[in-house]
Amino acid sequence: MKFVMARNRSEVVRYQYENSNERIIEKIKVMLDLGDKIAAVKLWRDKYRCGLKEAKDAVEAIQALQENERLYMALEQTQHDDIYNHYEDPYPW
Repeated sequence: MKFVMARNRSEVVRYQYENSNERIIEKIKVMLDLGDKIAAVKLWRDKYRCGLKEAKDAVEAIQALQENERLYMALEQTQHDDIYNHYEDPYPW
């Protein structure tokens, strides 16, 4: 549990709200990794009291961001490997 220094109650409430949003998004990412998109949409609908279309669009946006993060990480690793292989010593003796 994190403790926050706050000047007033509204700062504490805002921190708790932002922190809970991050936790919901992390839970949704885990659900999407497990292939349970329907449960992710249900969780979004329950948390934010919105319609099916809005929840589905939000979950699909999170899924797209997650896929982009994976692609970026793979690209970054590939570039690192290419640079390493390019500058590898051609005469290893």
